[in-house]
Amino acid sequence: MENKITNLKKAWGVGVALLLLGHLFWFVILANYLYFPGRDFLFWGWILLSAIAFALLLKGGEIFNSLLLGVACACIGGLSNFVFEQSGHGVDFHGAESSIYLALISLPWSLVLCGGAGVATWFIRRRA
Repeated sequence: MENKITNLKKAWGVGVALLLLGHLFWFVILANYLYFPGRDFLFWGWILLSAIAFALLLKGGEIFNSLLLGVACACIGGLSNFVFEQSGHGVDFHGAESSIYLALISLPWSLVLCGGAGVATWFIRRRA
């Protein structure tokens, strides 16, 4: 039981750290007004890779925990929007309440990406 809890903590630590790193990269890209083709695709791809790494570190419960990571991803997105605005940059959704709305708007897509990674990992493990 102790090993399973340690494994779960490690997976959550890595998953959330990768999500935070992805949002930090996004923050830098937007703050420097960098535009390149596929910029948004790169950001959502990073979230997918974070979810896959998270699900691969788990030893059971991949789908449920990946969906929880999707909720964490949406919350981190809303929080990063608020921090970006407070640092003096322009955002589409202003204020704390709008950051909550942004988190709710991005929740379905985050659930699809992270849940999809959990389902894919579950299928891979069942076939191996």
